Amino acid sequence: VQGTLNDDSDTDRSWILEAAIPLANFAKVAKHTPPHDGDVWHLNLNRLGGETNPQYSQWSPGKTKTPEFHAPRYFGRVVFSTKLVRK
Repeated sequence: VQGTLNDDSDTDRSWILEAAIPLANFAKVAKHTPPHDGDVWHLNLNRLGGETNPQYSQWSPGKTKTPEFHAPRYFGRVVFSTKLVRK
């Protein structure tokens, strides 16, 4: 967090999420796990919270007035690749 953790009285500049997803959980619905080079999965990442300052954000935002977490038409595309990304 670039700001203060769990303090709604100020404004944070940014935050980062890192997650590990167990690909075996998708074995029944994906063509193959782990994904192959070029495979595309549709998903969304959502954030909802804030005790005193309610907030909502989506990685791939929907065009709705109220949050729709389970609307596949608004999901983003994740393209899997075997190529390394260098920073």
